[in-house]
Amino acid sequence: MPRRPDATLVKGISKYQELAFHIMHRRNDSFALFPMKIDLEHTLAYLDSINSNRADKITLFDVVLSSMAQTLCLRPRANRFVSGRRLWQRNEMKISFVVKREKSDDGEEVNATIYFKPNDTLFSVHDRLTKEIYKAREGDNPNAEDVRFFGAMPRWFIKLLIKVIWKLDKMNHPVHSITKDLPMYSTVYLAHLGSLNMHAVFHHLFEMGTTSIFAVIGKIHKDTVVNQETGEVQVHRVMDLNFNLDERIADGIYWGRTLDILQDFIEHPEKLEKPLDLSEEQINALHLKAEKVKKSDKSKKK
Repeated sequence: MPRRPDATLVKGISKYQELAFHIMHRRNDSFALFPMKIDLEHTLAYLDSINSNRADKITLFDVVLSSMAQTLCLRPRANRFVSGRRLWQRNEMKISFVVKREKSDDGEEVNATIYFKPNDTLFSVHDRLTKEIYKAREGDNPNAEDVRFFGAMPRWFIKLLIKVIWKLDKMNHPVHSITKDLPMYSTVYLAHLGSLNMHAVFHHLFEMGTTSIFAVIGKIHKDTVVNQETGEVQVHRVMDLNFNLDERIADGIYWGRTLDILQDFIEHPEKLEKPLDLSEEQINALHLKAEKVKKSDKSKKK
């Protein structure tokens, strides 16, 4: 039975789904594009209200990350990936994104990664995100250190090293000491083009790594929104949020419902102020490494 340090093998899947891994053995064979238009009128009003007495402002990016974290807790299949033509449940929830140390054409880009827990709230995610962005811009982070270390090596060695890492990963024997800090091994790879005043595009896929979800946030702009109850057409502030998903890990119905939940969280951020009320069964379904440690600690105390 194959084992990975970053995931648990998913058992009992249908033969139909298993066959798809052989027919579509690359992510570029199985991607599905999901464009979303998020109505931000209520969200931005909420941020204005909650930030009125705060020096440390809650941002729209905080809301998006928190919404993704809570959605992943409710929809655990979204935290899966296909490797070696097998389906795996990731044992961590993490989102990677690029931070520019300076907002200029020549500004250096650094990848940052945020890890999430089942009891996270908008405020805990905000605090963690603030620290990670500060480290990325002002200090060091693991990815920047890796880039400096491996970037100093000869080109032939880098080529060989990547080939070996990729081959071992496909055999489900990843070099975890290296891959754990790479953004292509995250649950979601997120590009915030809105921070650069750009519209959302669809992000390209990485064949290397295990990331099954690539998302792009666009800039805030005005657009028409139809009130689904009254049919009234209104002009609201909106944001495009585009997804490129690996459809092998879940079918279209599951993805559709997952993105509906995500959109509801972003459009109603007050729901993010409290942690989710998850049952033990829901927490177990996440297969998170940290939660397993907590349970083992409790059993030892008994």
